[in-house]
Amino acid sequence: MIRDEAPAWYHQARLRWLDETYVRFWPRRPCFTDGWGPEVHPKIDESWRTDEPAAPTIRWVRRLTQGASRLSEGLFESPDVELPAECRVARVLAVEPRSRPTRGWVVVLAAWGDEDFSTRQRLIRGINEAGIGALLLENPFYGGRRRVGQRGARLRSVHDFLSMGRATVVEARSLMAWARQRDERVGVAGFSMGAQMAAMSAVLVPWPVRVVLVASAISPARVFFDGPLVADLDAAPLGDGGFERLRQVMQTFSVLDLPPPHDPTLARLVGTRADAIVPPEDTRAIARHWGASTRWIDDGHVSALIRRPHAMAQAICDAYA
Repeated sequence: MIRDEAPAWYHQARLRWLDETYVRFWPRRPCFTDGWGPEVHPKIDESWRTDEPAAPTIRWVRRLTQGASRLSEGLFESPDVELPAECRVARVLAVEPRSRPTRGWVVVLAAWGDEDFSTRQRLIRGINEAGIGALLLENPFYGGRRRVGQRGARLRSVHDFLSMGRATVVEARSLMAWARQRDERVGVAGFSMGAQMAAMSAVLVPWPVRVVLVASAISPARVFFDGPLVADLDAAPLGDGGFERLRQVMQTFSVLDLPPPHDPTLARLVGTRADAIVPPEDTRAIARHWGASTRWIDDGHVSALIRRPHAMAQAICDAYA
């Protein structure tokens, strides 16, 4: 039998091609077809790093069991009062161990276009067996929190996009406060956009938290302007000089503009070497800024979800060990 002795760069090139093919041929809707929206842009407030977040009052509306897990779906009022009215009721799915005590909680945030909980449930499979519970947040503007007139997960305006980023961080802080009332070991995790939001949320609470990032960008600008997703902006009516202005606005949501976590030893960064959507250098830059180590998988963005969905669960279990 002839064994495959192809060099690593060859396999990485093939996986990058999978990312590029996915972006090119998967049915997509353009972003920001309403342009900028309101001119006052939502921003992240660095003072949140020292402000104690308030835990939400969650109303649990549905419970069921699934394998080794106990699932509870709940609703709470978003603490971000600047959200549109139709986005203010937040939905969360709690995934807990069924037959053992919960000994820690992790808030798991959504990737771009991740409107339900199924993908994240697959990414965290196995953490309940380690005694870790998860809180999966439905992003504002996604699923049952879409704006009136919004079709699918593609946001109508730049203002909506920035509002989603701000509110996700605000709600993640609130859910970590809820979890911390139950166990001092709390954290936040995500893949892709969810990872970048997790990174910002982790540094904007006043206490140390565990944080797990898989394929995280530094900022949305890196994904939309330095990779194939730039095609999603082709139909956006941004006006003269609008693209450069949008890049600058997106760069204000940068992990590198915020301080490192209170305890970087609690961070677990997972990089994707063959990623064509999120530059692998972004993981290196965050690791340098935080003084954290990185583990690497030989995958692109898409293949990481297909071939190694367990990478996030392994990193979470390691962070809580």
